[in-house]
Amino acid sequence: MLVSARHACGLLLEERGIARAQARRLLAAGLAGPGVRGAGAVLYDPIAVQALASRPVLELDELAPVCPNGLVVARLDATRRTDAMADWQERAADLSGPWAMPPWTRALLAARIAALGTLPCVATLCGHVVLGCPTGLMVRRSWGRGAADGTRWTAMPDLGPR
Repeated sequence: MLVSARHACGLLLEERGIARAQARRLLAAGLAGPGVRGAGAVLYDPIAVQALASRPVLELDELAPVCPNGLVVARLDATRRTDAMADWQERAADLSGPWAMPPWTRALLAARIAALGTLPCVATLCGHVVLGCPTGLMVRRSWGRGAADGTRWTAMPDLGPR
């Protein structure tokens, strides 16, 4: 039996403390599977909603050995729509940028990538990973698109030396 989006949001609040507005964004993005349109409501599989509520939380001390050089976390803002049900390539293209960040952050990130080659990257929606790029974040120059300096940060797999 399917549950309404309202009921699913209540489950996420009860199980994980996820606020209703954030829960609606997670559901709309497909993190609990595709919603089924019913008469006046969107319905979700309660098992998928429970799986979303039960996702493990990664603690910082668990992350350090896996990503000793750091990790880029791109937090999606409220205006950015994403479809977690899409394949990796489609999500990567959709979330590739331009990413808003302060000039100093942009400069430090560029320096880290120049020194290390790539950094692992994840895009998150309300704290939940919607796109992971474990092998690295690549930088492309795309003049006229993105930041004023033309840097467009693109999440893509590291394909090695070019």
